[in-house]
Amino acid sequence: MAEPNLELLQSMVQRVLDRLSEHSDEFREVKLRLGSLERAVLGIRSDMVGDAHVVANLQAQMDRVSARVDRIEQRLDIAG
Repeated sequence: MAEPNLELLQSMVQRVLDRLSEHSDEFREVKLRLGSLERAVLGIRSDMVGDAHVVANLQAQMDRVSARVDRIEQRLDIAG
């Protein structure tokens, strides 16, 4: 086995530092992509809330129309 010397130790430390730098860059990219995904999910959730609001309004309108039809049928004596 080779005798450890300063050059070998410096080489090993430099390889570790290089690898650490690579991992730091990769983690930075992963964080950016995760943030992008989180924003996309929030956008989808926001759209879903808007859709639920539209559905609730349509249901209320249909209830009002149904009540009007019931009153009209009663006035015309055609209610079942």
